[in-house]
Amino acid sequence: MGLVASDKGLRRTTLPQAYPEDCIEQLGHAITEAAPSPAHFEDIRDKLVRYFEGEEVSFEDEPIDVEDASPFHRAAWHACRTIPKGETRTYKWLAEQAGNALAPRAAGQAMAKNRLAIIILATA
Repeated sequence: MGLVASDKGLRRTTLPQAYPEDCIEQLGHAITEAAPSPAHFEDIRDKLVRYFEGEEVSFEDEPIDVEDASPFHRAAWHACRTIPKGETRTYKWLAEQAGNALAPRAAGQAMAKNRLAIIILATA
């Protein structure tokens, strides 16, 4: 997996790839000014390994930095992080939680643009 973070939290992740170069390509411009810092990601790396081994792991408290996203997307992603593991919600529910009950399609678009794979689980 590829991970990019700021001082505030994770900014972008990729799903697991066969080669590191594939992660770099998927991270795109998010990695342009990033400096390699494997030690910075040790805790989340351990969580991800446990997650992929099938353990119950929560990423709800993992700090994220999505300040450059629209307020609605940020709210939808935040709401998605509160969905309990194993449960699903509709895009209508997600839109309501994000502050606009009339925007279920926009909630779906927010999830389609989810740049924090695994950290924000698209269970809607």
